Amino acid sequence: MEINALCVICCQIEGRQWSFLTDDAKDLVSQMLDADPNRRVTVEDALKHPWIRVSNVNVWFCHVLW
Repeated sequence: MEINALCVICCQIEGRQWSFLTDDAKDLVSQMLDADPNRRVTVEDALKHPWIRVSNVNVWFCHVLW
């Protein structure tokens, strides 16, 4: 039952409640919530995802400025 619920979550990353996220963020969330462990993104690959890489640069840049 839990796996089925997880699959539903993955398919519903759309709508008003998700509208504040970028497409890259939605893509990473979808990959992280994949019920199939063979398809699910690894930690190493998640850290290489464009959303994480851009977010880390922005956090670092803001930290340097402040």
